[in-house]
Amino acid sequence: MSQTFPSAELHQSEPGQLVLGVKLGLALVAGVAVLLAAAAGGAYYAGTLSSVQATQQSQAPAQAPAPPQQAPAQQAAQAIQWRTIGTFGSWEARCTTPPGRTTQLCTTVLQIINNQNKNVLMSWIVGPDEKGALQSIFQTPTGVMIANGVDIKIGNAAARKVSYQSCNPQQCTASGSMNDAFVKEIMAAERANVTLTAANDQALNFGIPVAGFDKALAAIKK
Repeated sequence: MSQTFPSAELHQSEPGQLVLGVKLGLALVAGVAVLLAAAAGGAYYAGTLSSVQATQQSQAPAQAPAPPQQAPAQQAAQAIQWRTIGTFGSWEARCTTPPGRTTQLCTTVLQIINNQNKNVLMSWIVGPDEKGALQSIFQTPTGVMIANGVDIKIGNAAARKVSYQSCNPQQCTASGSMNDAFVKEIMAAERANVTLTAANDQALNFGIPVAGFDKALAAIKK
């Protein structure tokens, strides 16, 4: 089953992954096409989710010159071995034991894949911070307007803004806490509308199927 939205298509591919059809990269204006090409290649967040809190970046668009080697953060993320404990609709529940910890960290992840190069365009990760409270983390391409954050709208509820916390040459990371109301909104919804703003101020909207979130969340809390 495919989900269609302006100038782009999402298709269910492998469990826990949504594939972005080739029409998106061809149809959008040049600035957004560059944003798509800058997507990081499948890096997952490593460590407790709250550790991404960093110095707020400048309000200027994040720029990412291609480095000759991977950034240390991406290398560390790839070194973490995640174990899939279940797939629920578009969400994949995964666990790992980070270096230096004796207890495992479990998160649920929804990924959007660029069908042109098979890279991960965006990841939405939900999991606990150091105190056990739920956080949402969005890993997006660079070339975005940092000041605009990531907007997420669920059904008729007011849109929520998740602020960017850091960028490296491969990706930018936005994160924010999730209160009970936010969690219940996602559980009751079939889709979420997530909006990024490219450096040319062009909005890039994703209509993301979120069914299965309740089961994925239950799985990582066991």
